[in-house]
Amino acid sequence: MTNNALLVLPDDLPNYLDPATEQPIDPDTFKLSRAARMSMSIPYFYEPVVLKDKENKDAVIIDGGTLSNFPVWLFDVDPAVAGRPPQRPTYGFTLTGGRGLMNGGGAFRRFVPWPITFGGQIFHTAQVAWDNRFVSHSTRTRTVAIDADNVGTTEFNLSAEKRRLLVSNGREAATEFLDGFDLNSYMNTFHQKLAGA
Repeated sequence: MTNNALLVLPDDLPNYLDPATEQPIDPDTFKLSRAARMSMSIPYFYEPVVLKDKENKDAVIIDGGTLSNFPVWLFDVDPAVAGRPPQRPTYGFTLTGGRGLMNGGGAFRRFVPWPITFGGQIFHTAQVAWDNRFVSHSTRTRTVAIDADNVGTTEFNLSAEKRRLLVSNGREAATEFLDGFDLNSYMNTFHQKLAGA
């Protein structure tokens, strides 16, 4: 957030310092749990993670979903760099619908000050609007969209019924996707078809 940039893990980690050694972070030794914690730093719900940049200034890290909630493009390698077309397909799973950060919330929401509610709504819009507006053919052909029904983004204590609903919706969506999947229509972000397709 402080550097106005999208941080891609693990690629961008060497641009930050390891607090123990004050040397650039080695992506191969960076704990996966720490990367996951950084990635899910939802504003207002979790404290941001602070790293030091190479100038030893604080870099505040928040949830990457603030910029793109479904960055399936991260898994694509530019064929100009790789020297070959993609060898295998990459699939994505995304939840659609549901309630955003501050939608719903029942009685709790009545006690949340409007600036926080408004901030949550801005965050939710930023998460979904960009991905929905600019979804491309290369994203659609490899994405399983799972209906989240009325489950909220920050509904951390799901009932057994809601968990069963999500699992059932996931199975249904995956089955429908795989039944209709055409390997010849697969294309990555760089508009490359699979090798041999």
